[in-house]
Amino acid sequence: MIRAFVFTLGLSATLVSADARPPFAADGWYRWQIDAVETRGEWCCHTWNNNRPTRMACDLDQDGFSVDHVDEAEPQAVTTGAGGAGGSVMNLFARVEGGEITKLRPFSPGCEVHARDGWTNLGPVATGDSLAWLGDSDTDDRMMAVALHAGTEARNELVETALHGNDPRTREHAIFWMGQLRVEETRDVLLELMTAGDREKIREQAIFSYAQSPAPDRIDVLIALIENTRQDMHDRKHALFWLAQADSPEGVDYIQALLTGSP
Repeated sequence: MIRAFVFTLGLSATLVSADARPPFAADGWYRWQIDAVETRGEWCCHTWNNNRPTRMACDLDQDGFSVDHVDEAEPQAVTTGAGGAGGSVMNLFARVEGGEITKLRPFSPGCEVHARDGWTNLGPVATGDSLAWLGDSDTDDRMMAVALHAGTEARNELVETALHGNDPRTREHAIFWMGQLRVEETRDVLLELMTAGDREKIREQAIFSYAQSPAPDRIDVLIALIENTRQDMHDRKHALFWLAQADSPEGVDYIQALLTGSP
């Protein structure tokens, strides 16, 4: 399962100006801080031994490392966000080549991060400016970065991309991160995409996203979809598959009843 993280840090209230042109004067790594949605755990690099995480330093020059969510961690909040109004804070690291972002890495301010040539620190940045800097960068992590921004501006961009994006892969990424990080705000849209998405792959991704989300009604939603005889059989099969993966007593009881023919 993809996993997420939070962190704590006090930041200056000084913000980048309203000019949203990316300040990427040269190639290399850049870092800035944003007001972020509340998540669980910490967005840091970890190794896993005997099913227990150990935090490790993150090397921006290496590919293939993962950021893991420690489920036992409680949500945390900082006293001062990038806008000075409180909330969670996230560091965004962006690799720029030829004036374009080629990699995005979000980390908790408490994480240990290294890069061979260091990075340019841009400080706290307003949400609108940060989203504008991300632009339409063609990276698999862009929708994750958008989803991590607090506020309706980021939420609306996620929803618009999920519903009307031109690139199917980007739409699927937006749908996934809606479930992981913004399910309370995007529940109605995800349910609509599950049952009435315009493409089979979009419906499949919405089912997966909701099944993997922290939504308290996710088991009930999956069961309702399985039982909806008007729904495409392919969609019902995917709902049944993810119900079986959910490790839920209610889900196990339902599947057992299906297999035995008991009511």
